[in-house]
Amino acid sequence: MEFCSSCAALSIQLRHFLSHPGSDDNPRLRDPIRSLGRLNEIRNKYKTCPLCRLVFATFRSGPIAQINRINDLGSIAIFAKWINALGPGKAERLRSPSTAILVWPEAPHVPSDTYKIVIRAVSSLLPQPHFGSISPVKTSRLNFPQIKTWLNHCERTHNECAKLQNVKPTKHFFVIDTHFRCIVEPQEYCRYLALSYVWGGVSQYMLSQDNIDKMKERFSIQPRHLTATVRDAIALTEKLGERYLWVDTLCIIQDFKAVRQSTLQDMGSIYAQSVLTIVAGSSSSADSPLLGVTEERSWIQWYQKVSATLTISAHFDFKDYLEHAVYSSRAWT
Repeated sequence: MEFCSSCAALSIQLRHFLSHPGSDDNPRLRDPIRSLGRLNEIRNKYKTCPLCRLVFATFRSGPIAQINRINDLGSIAIFAKWINALGPGKAERLRSPSTAILVWPEAPHVPSDTYKIVIRAVSSLLPQPHFGSISPVKTSRLNFPQIKTWLNHCERTHNECAKLQNVKPTKHFFVIDTHFRCIVEPQEYCRYLALSYVWGGVSQYMLSQDNIDKMKERFSIQPRHLTATVRDAIALTEKLGERYLWVDTLCIIQDFKAVRQSTLQDMGSIYAQSVLTIVAGSSSSADSPLLGVTEERSWIQWYQKVSATLTISAHFDFKDYLEHAVYSSRAWT
């Protein structure tokens, strides 16, 4: 399938999505910014150009609400540029095995450097986990082994992730022991996951001075005590082979003002030092399940087949998605 003249200028070929770790000489990264035209022009090439079809579909039907609401398609200019998949710095370029194409809109009342889409290569000829894949199904549970692979890759290859401090993130630090369904107070640092979610006015079971001794007893935390979000976060922690989980309602003594205030001041450290933060970005309250954990989820993958060996897929910046979600109204993230 051939590209239109604007998209052809990007020279989209399977080999151009490959970079060579240890080398900082990738000619695609020296390519200039390319104009793909106005969105109404891209719409007119929808049937004949695979990249135009992918770009138009993602900007008009994807989760970017700010762009979806603009009626004058002629006011939206689309630009694209080859980028290094790991980041713009030399250190990232030397480590990266892949490149991608960054696509972004420019329009009145649209903040600059927002609503970006990353175009990545999908091919059976490319190694994982640096390249994407197209799922054969549209409804399923999360792929827990895949998430564990990503987490392991992150801890092995990301310098910042490998530098997690081996000290407790706050003085009064409690976590849920998901094996024994109770609250524990580690005497030193332990691996843990953290939950970031929306309360949404839902009544929740909370840690207090009156029940803390009881909640330290094994199997004292029963499913009936918990909201759907917290129950699923516990299940996800176990499915990923981890043991400890931090959740604000159950890990902060809510009626001990001094301890609560001290812990709230350390929220940044609590999230930063977690092995993984579970973000309930699509939830409207604590009663919303984490889709894909105990209930199946549905999704759309945005992609276009270019040739027998190359498919291009579009990936959104999660920050653009969360911007208009209820999650963004919470006090901390």
